[in-house]
This record gives sequence, structure tokens and C-alpha cells, in this order.
Amino acid sequence: MIGMTSGGILNLFLDPILIFSLKFGISGAAIATMISQIFSCLVMASIFVRGRSIVNLRISNISLEKALYLVSFFQL
Repeated sequence: MIGMTSGGILNLFLDPILIFSLKFGISGAAIATMISQIFSCLVMASIFVRGRSIVNLRISNISLEKALYLVSFFQL
């Protein structure tokens, strides 16, 4: 929730700056959205990496077995 909210608030501030002040128009809205989504992703990733979540992400838990991913993909 923190990550999504921070990205949304950043987008609220960046939109008018890029659209009207810098005169980027629709491209400014797209750039603002892209920047805010990247920021949101980084905030959420930092929460996971620092261990402040109930979900623990560790590289050792990642399986390199191709069959595991293929079976999961084709069951959709």
C-alpha cells in the first residue's frame, strides 16, 4: 500500500509539471506515469529486500528448473 500510494502521489505532482510547465502534453503524462511506476516498484522492492514484509524474498528460494516454470505457464 505504501508503494502504490507513493507512486500515485508522485504522479499527481509530476503530471502538471510535465504536461503544462514543460509543455510536453500527453507525452508528459506518459513520462510522469512511467517515473511514478518505477518509483513505486523501487519502494516496494526495498520493503521486500529489507525484510520489512511478511513475504521473505531470497535468491536461494528461486528454482532454476525450467520444467517448473513451463508447467506453471501452460496450466493457465
